[in-house]
Amino acid sequence: MKKEIFNEAMNQIDDHYLGEVLFPAHKTRLRKYAPIFIGAACICLVFAAAFLVRGSGKQKMDWPTKTIFVQDSPPMEEIYWIPHWEEMEIYQQYSSVEFSDRHYYVRAGVIEPEQLGNDLGTITAHGHDEYAEISGKDAERFHPATLREINGISPVCAVAVCYEGEDTFYAAVNSYYRPETLGQFIDDLNLNNTLQFGGVYYEFFKDSGEDTTVLFENVDSSKIWELLLSDENAVNEHSDFDFNQAKELLSISVDVPLLGYKNISIALYEDGYLTTNILDTGKKFYVGVENAQSFFHYVIDECEGYEIIIVYGEEADIPENEQEETNTTTATLTPAPVIIKP
Repeated sequence: MKKEIFNEAMNQIDDHYLGEVLFPAHKTRLRKYAPIFIGAACICLVFAAAFLVRGSGKQKMDWPTKTIFVQDSPPMEEIYWIPHWEEMEIYQQYSSVEFSDRHYYVRAGVIEPEQLGNDLGTITAHGHDEYAEISGKDAERFHPATLREINGISPVCAVAVCYEGEDTFYAAVNSYYRPETLGQFIDDLNLNNTLQFGGVYYEFFKDSGEDTTVLFENVDSSKIWELLLSDENAVNEHSDFDFNQAKELLSISVDVPLLGYKNISIALYEDGYLTTNILDTGKKFYVGVENAQSFFHYVIDECEGYEIIIVYGEEADIPENEQEETNTTTATLTPAPVIIKP
């Protein structure tokens, strides 16, 4: 499958297929284990670093637990279902838009009439029927559409598209947008007014070796702005070939509802860098080690959190008294479907 077609196909998939239902802001990571036999000096350095990062108090791993009962089996990872053409919404069908030498992908975000700006003219939106290609038929699809600016959002980042015969305007984003600075990024997307913060996630290993996640809710958003998003001159250092090897301290779940983004991530690293996938592609800014550590310790030491425990099984199998006596939640996970090609 060509890269362009794959990008369009992935854009057609609803976020609930792609997102991680329970842990939207953080992803599974491959971890490297140190050799068993290392020098005593290295051991000291490791424990010293761990002490500095973890600090005191709640880092004793004594958070209360919250059990989440999931009715279905654990979802399959990184295998996704592309709906058939007739099963998709129109914005999923014709998800590719070209305007002013920029390529936009249409998302589920609905732009209300009062949010519409200047008229940008008419274009022809493009779609690709993956299953038609599999059957050897013409897979290309086209549909006329109208473009408008979105109030407060730079058209370099996103525009609004309305398909001929429809009344709804959808957000179309430029995934290839590369801001020069954090300040430009915030201004171009009007993040002061469009960005919403969700839970903050902390992942660590228990003494038993178990990989554990703690969720902090109701974190003061002013702290995020003050410590992580205030340096307007921070340069976007992201490169497609630059993989951050530093330890991730925390990840923050964020939404940009206007543009159709829900449960994406801002990640904070111990080397003082912040990364995000807002607008689908990576952005990386240096916000400072001191700020990163200050925010980390604010969350760990001052915010209420709970360790998440997932139990898979039928809801009917959960004893009522267990639901009453423990902090529990029930949820349904739909396993990610598989693309089936004959």
